[in-house]
Amino acid sequence: MKTFGKMDYKRANSPVAKSRETSKRPLSPCMDDEDARLGRPHHPVPLLIRAARIAGWAGIAAITVLSLVPGSERPHTNLPGMAEHFVAYACTGFALSLAYQGLRERLIFWAALGTASGVFEILQMWIPGRSCEIEDVVVSTLGVTTGLLLGAALASQLSPELPVDNPEKQRQR
Repeated sequence: MKTFGKMDYKRANSPVAKSRETSKRPLSPCMDDEDARLGRPHHPVPLLIRAARIAGWAGIAAITVLSLVPGSERPHTNLPGMAEHFVAYACTGFALSLAYQGLRERLIFWAALGTASGVFEILQMWIPGRSCEIEDVVVSTLGVTTGLLLGAALASQLSPELPVDNPEKQRQR
């Protein structure tokens, strides 16, 4: 057994050290003091959901920027224009569907991205080297719909009990 020197014993039994032991501190920097005080469980956001949130918002930012730059400055892939639209919106919808698993959130993203694709196409009338095509709006909306549905299917396989808007209703089941 290890013996402590006089200073070590004093530090271990100081009022500061004892107050640290007895104070109710949050279990995580993400958990606020009220949750710790009330004994609410802390559920950290899983890494997959955090990564999906970052990817989803990055997809929204990329779609916005790439939709509004002049045609000569926009990077081009070897895919046809409609395929680019479909893939960009599908990947973004997929990530957002994994990140935000509530039906209401998914419907909001579906409506927002579908509307945004229409607005971007209208704005492209005034951007050099770009054109306004209704087909692009339809393909973009189909892409986000496909991505959201595939993301929802994968999320249901990864987590059989998806979170609901009202946790009390989930407990009653």
